Amino acid sequence: MKRINFFIIILIMTTFSLHAAFIEHPDIDARGESVGSAVVTLGSDGNSVNNNPALLGTVDLISLTVTGSPLSLGVEDSSLINCLLAHGVVPFKGAGALGISANLLLVHAEIEGISKNLYNEYEFSLAYGYAINSSFQVGLTAKLQTWSIGKDLGAEFDDIDAPLTFNANIGAIFKPIPELSIGLAGINLIGMKINSKSSTSAKENVPRSVKAGVGYISPIINVAGDVEFVFDTTDFNIYVGTEKNFFANLFRVGAGIKLLNISDGVVPTAGFGITLKMFKVDYAFSYPISSIAPYGNHKLTAGVRF
Repeated sequence: MKRINFFIIILIMTTFSLHAAFIEHPDIDARGESVGSAVVTLGSDGNSVNNNPALLGTVDLISLTVTGSPLSLGVEDSSLINCLLAHGVVPFKGAGALGISANLLLVHAEIEGISKNLYNEYEFSLAYGYAINSSFQVGLTAKLQTWSIGKDLGAEFDDIDAPLTFNANIGAIFKPIPELSIGLAGINLIGMKINSKSSTSAKENVPRSVKAGVGYISPIINVAGDVEFVFDTTDFNIYVGTEKNFFANLFRVGAGIKLLNISDGVVPTAGFGITLKMFKVDYAFSYPISSIAPYGNHKLTAGVRF
């Protein structure tokens, strides 16, 4: 039994390269997922916190959002990753905006007929964005990240002590004209430590990356495209998406495509959202999600702005 549990843990951590199957973007909400994760210039309030904090510079309303997303792990049919993401954004008139997010990932699997918690990840982020003028915005995100082995696995894993590490994002937005945005963001620039405190292996990090994007933003239609280079893995990813608004922004639909490391295949995405006064709800579906969710990934986000 101990060997089975140990094998599953190793397989999970190898599959993830840690931090929630990095390329699957657990820190992007449903609206961002629906446009192919092209969020460097097209991020909503919550997406700005962990992707391009410079976008916070033009936020004018307080917002609170919660996102849920189940992923099929694939270790065995009953395996499941649950992602929970909460965002809060508070603007300061003429002085930018502050954003907060909490990201929780839980991995469960059925072992000998019993559902067990195998592995968890936790992330807390604090971001600030400021508009220097109508053409230029900057932002910074500070993160605390850690992980843990599930308590259901037994005493044989009690000596695995995960580190609490610090990470950071930076971002900038340039607008040559009001409708056109050019963005640049550095993601996980410090790199979260993966190996446990008790490990003697070499230090490993969550992959650090840089993203560049361009977006056309208007009241009726939004179009965006991002490119990403991941330093630690040398992967090159492309994200493209569009969003159309109907009935004075009451209803919106989005669609996009992810090209993960180019040769890894195309991941189409689609979704829709509804805004009723101060309340908003978004749903997104993407398929396939690499090897993590062969049946597709669903995301649902609910929020309020006031």
